[in-house]
Amino acid sequence: MRTSWVPRWLWKIDLKYNWKYERAYRLIHELAEKLVEEEQNKQSAIEDEQPKNLIVSLVSSLNEEVNDEHAASGLTLSEIFDEVLAMIVAGYETTSIALLWFIFFSTTRDTIVDDAKIHRGQTVFIAIHNINTDARYWHHADPRQFVPERFLAEDQNHHPLTMIPFGGGHRACIGQELAWLELKMIIV
Repeated sequence: MRTSWVPRWLWKIDLKYNWKYERAYRLIHELAEKLVEEEQNKQSAIEDEQPKNLIVSLVSSLNEEVNDEHAASGLTLSEIFDEVLAMIVAGYETTSIALLWFIFFSTTRDTIVDDAKIHRGQTVFIAIHNINTDARYWHHADPRQFVPERFLAEDQNHHPLTMIPFGGGHRACIGQELAWLELKMIIV
């Protein structure tokens, strides 16, 4: 079942990259099926709890339809999958496209960010080393000194972006946790 926002005839056109879309669509569909199935299993174990997120609300709506044959307000599985796809598109595509245009226009003209003037065409570099060694964020010892104990004592509760050798946010290194574990095993 395709989402309603794309005409059916469009799927019949054989384009060079349709297979990539089909693969991505199947992966998203499988993920949505897994999320719905996991949530249904949880909900069968726990009754009368307030929905904590959108997936829980969607599955609750599905369960209402399943539990009440006369209910006209519940969602079908296909509608839930379409909603999950819409969430991904709304939460990812729109943000990335808006940021793309923001960055493009910010780099084609002079702009000011936190009182720092950035001229058109100027290269901006984030000095990760300076962030990692900023003394304002570390309680013990000189941050430029090798003191691994700082992560075990008072400094272990430092701001998450104070030490970012693996980057930060959703684009951080996916091997970060494994690297930290390996370092702990070797050093400690």
